[in-house]
Parts: sequence; structure tokens; C-alpha cells
Amino acid sequence: MKYYAALMAMAFIINIASYKIGTVTAGASEAEIETAYTQADLKNGALLYDNWLTVTQKSPAENHPLYPADSKKSGKS
Repeated sequence: MKYYAALMAMAFIINIASYKIGTVTAGASEAEIETAYTQADLKNGALLYDNWLTVTQKSPAENHPLYPADSKKSGKS
């Protein structure tokens, strides 16, 4: 019986959390999401996925904060 109550409580919490996550979509309205979806460019997305540095013509100035400090490569390489 204890396990059943714990399982039901966990299911309730997951249900509430998923509702909160589903309703908050980075502050964008449904119309903005629909517009962005319909204007998405498959070719540009594939190029960005392949090599975003050449598409944006930018290079990172420094390492990512989570990158190990004692590594051999830097942000420019």
C-alpha cells in the first residue's frame, strides 16, 4: 500500500511538472511558434548543423566556461 501511494504521488508530480513545461515555451506565443515553424529553412538548418562557424562567419573568442582549463585546444581551434 505504501508503494501504491508513493507511485500515485510521483505520477501526480510528474503530471503537474509536464503541464508546467508544456505551457511555458520560452515565452513565445503559439502564433510566434507557428510562424517560426513555417518559416524554417531546412537547407540553412542543415548548414548550421554541419558547420555553424562558416555559415555565421564568426569564431568563438574564448573557451566555453564548462570546457576544461587544462585541455590542449582553445576556442579558436
